[in-house]
Amino acid sequence: MGSRIIQRVATIVLALLLLLYVAFQAYSCAYSQLVTETAVYTTIEDVVTVTGYFVREETPITSDTQGVLAYSLDEGDKVAQGGQVAQVYANQGDASAQEEMKKLQAEIEQLQSLSAPADSFAATPETLDKQISQDLNDWLADVRGEEYTSVLEQQNNLLYLMNERQVITQEVTGFEERIAALQTQLQTLQSSHGGSLGAVTAPAAGYFVSQLDGYESSFSYSGVQDLTVEQIKAGPVQGTIPDNAVGKIITKPDWYLVCVLSADDAVRLQANMDSYDISLRLPFVTNESVPVNEIWIDQQDMQSEAAVVLKCNYMNGALAGARSGPVQIVMASYQGIRVSAKATHMGQVVTEVQEDEAGNEVATATESVLGVYVQYGGELQFKEILPLYTGNGYVICKANPEEGELKNINQQTVTLYDEVVVEGTDLYDGKMVE
Repeated sequence: MGSRIIQRVATIVLALLLLLYVAFQAYSCAYSQLVTETAVYTTIEDVVTVTGYFVREETPITSDTQGVLAYSLDEGDKVAQGGQVAQVYANQGDASAQEEMKKLQAEIEQLQSLSAPADSFAATPETLDKQISQDLNDWLADVRGEEYTSVLEQQNNLLYLMNERQVITQEVTGFEERIAALQTQLQTLQSSHGGSLGAVTAPAAGYFVSQLDGYESSFSYSGVQDLTVEQIKAGPVQGTIPDNAVGKIITKPDWYLVCVLSADDAVRLQANMDSYDISLRLPFVTNESVPVNEIWIDQQDMQSEAAVVLKCNYMNGALAGARSGPVQIVMASYQGIRVSAKATHMGQVVTEVQEDEAGNEVATATESVLGVYVQYGGELQFKEILPLYTGNGYVICKANPEEGELKNINQQTVTLYDEVVVEGTDLYDGKMVE
């Protein structure tokens, strides 16, 4: 008796489950829930981060004159052969006084130019306000990027603009009192401190750097293209710094970054070498992007690591003093329409049409292509796409294909702000949806 009841209950449960399954399938066929995502325009970069070493042709500057140095140049400044690099003073007080006198003289000349009767100021308060705001933003960017030379330059520019604004708005009639006070300070310093004992000059033309680190000759500049993976991995070897060294000159504008790349990264770099769009980012050195002019890759086979040499010729003060650190190699940049990788499907497009006897266009040839379904009102439309880059769950599609690149006869592709279907079932071109 009990077994019969159990059998009946099991039969009823199975029948209910079967009815629920049939009802679900019928509902799914009759109504498909769609989830869409708006297509947007974006830029994605293919970047690899490595540890790199800078190789430059560098000539030490030496001086046997005893005393305290006061440098005449900033880091990375250009200097001619025989040009003055520094002045030598008897003590630190004299050297510091000379630096202070240079600042005082610069401020005096700036204020005198604003006070000159012949000056005519074409600027208006409004244009000056915009310029002050822009220079202030630039100054803040330089502070964040630790571009200390630029910080001082922007600081002086801001001071000049604010003084100029006071003159043209007649908040002040001149700076005679300030100039007189600065001249008094200048005369006091000139009378109380000794002058230079001599000058240090550049042994060659190039870019000036005030410090030696001992790695100036660790990698051969002329033989940099012959470096092996093992040599780069071992790193540069520090040499002895001369006791009388006072700085160095980077004598060639071209410099090199050497590094080791994995097999996959080296293959990707090789594939992009002809694009002329490869650049470097050095986040702990400068906030500027550095273009790469030439590349050498030494890779034994497709599965081995590669010794990579990247040639550059852009220089600033921060780059002139850098020796090694993390470097981002931007191997490629892709701009286009971004869609979710989940939205891509293989679909049929018409590649050829002919007119029938009634004059109607009839498809005579189709081809399977990669594309997405886009919702227009209550209808789905299949659009062909041309992928430029796939990664991180997204596909970057070419926004403006050249004529003939698309296979579909109407030459339509995904466009900005299209509502692209990322979730849905039973998708096809022309399907009516709610």
